[in-house]
Amino acid sequence: MVAVVVGQGGYGATAAAPAVATIFNYLYANPVTTTVTLPTPSQQPSTAAPTTQPPIGTATTTTTAPGSTTTTGASTTTTAPNGG
Repeated sequence: MVAVVVGQGGYGATAAAPAVATIFNYLYANPVTTTVTLPTPSQQPSTAAPTTQPPIGTATTTTTAPGSTTTTGASTTTTAPNGG
């Protein structure tokens, strides 16, 4: 089920329908391959903290082959001489 609300958007055919069509087209092109189950009293979700990723835009540095440096967005790839 998909619901779209567009505040002050006018009629649904001109405001919300294009958004719903885009969502359905995405879901049709990218089907869910796993079965989603709801938690039950005997099978509760994990309370362990998920692995963390740095926030988008956080500068990161990666070392690769000697003599090369690559910068992409906020990420920088730097290569130390002699593989060190």
